[in-house]
Amino acid sequence: MSRRKRAGLLTTLLALVEFGVIPNNQNGFYCDDPSIAFQFMGDTITITVLLLGTFLLPIIFTYTTEWILIRCQFKEELSSESDDEETEGVILGKIFPKISPKTCLKIPASSSEEAKAALVSTWPWYREFLLGLVVNFLIMDVMKVLVGEPRPHFLDTCRPDLAKNCTTGYVHSYKCTNTWDSIWEVRDASKSFPSGHASVSVYTALFMMWFIQKRIPETPSFLLIPFLHCLWFMWAMICSITRIIDHRHHWWDVVGGSILGIAVTVFTIKTQCKGALPVADVDPEDGDFFLPRLPTRKVRRVCATVSRGENSHEHHGRQQWVRRLLSSSSSGTPEERELKDVALS
Repeated sequence: MSRRKRAGLLTTLLALVEFGVIPNNQNGFYCDDPSIAFQFMGDTITITVLLLGTFLLPIIFTYTTEWILIRCQFKEELSSESDDEETEGVILGKIFPKISPKTCLKIPASSSEEAKAALVSTWPWYREFLLGLVVNFLIMDVMKVLVGEPRPHFLDTCRPDLAKNCTTGYVHSYKCTNTWDSIWEVRDASKSFPSGHASVSVYTALFMMWFIQKRIPETPSFLLIPFLHCLWFMWAMICSITRIIDHRHHWWDVVGGSILGIAVTVFTIKTQCKGALPVADVDPEDGDFFLPRLPTRKVRRVCATVSRGENSHEHHGRQQWVRRLLSSSSSGTPEERELKDVALS
């Protein structure tokens, strides 16, 4: 099954679960349970902020990273090592032997070409990220429907009919009487496990941390990659911890959502991304879709040295032929000795 068909199928199933086509499992509750008696206080990280941080931040960060890599590493550093187009192609071919350097790794000549190349290089990353995100949403919603655990503000949001005269005991069947809030919010009061904020934020953070670790090459500043990791880690921590502080989830909901986010990240990297890196303009069906980490400056210098050595091999052979020719001559005039010195130099 192609990626497009899989994405369409997963999106359809997700819509069926999210819009209540698949009925929600309704579990009972204890009347004197203090863990579900909190008042609804709103969200520190609203659903809008979460979605913006999930869909918008990764593509901005990925595009910016790809643009910087194309502009700095390929255009400035690599072109400065050799001004010869043929030698440059040899260097690129040795760094990336499976990819044609004149097509996939062509150095952009203008700012518009740089922006276009960065956009094309960003899409494979973002596509795999979105596919894993849909899987995460689907598993999370199915678990919420099957478990049906009341949220900490369940009594305040649902307002069960049997909870008015109930002080002790377990209520098996009830009906929500809240007519002020929307049906989606009332139904959502029974979908506590696992935490969607924790699951989505942890998945986003780990996928982007993996992107940083694999895509950004070694730099003189060894603190750059750890600093970027910390930023994404803080995003996941804020989204997760505030769910407990706001009394929107129990602590075990957040733990379960975090574990789900970790599992989906590993699944996406191992099965969809094959544990490697996507490169633009390469058809994934051909098997040459992924490449190792971008080469460091030291590796590029080595490749440049090797290519210059191969280019000078022919000149070295010509020099040996001149040496044998002059050695066979019996003439010893000063003019011939001077010619011999020039040829051997």
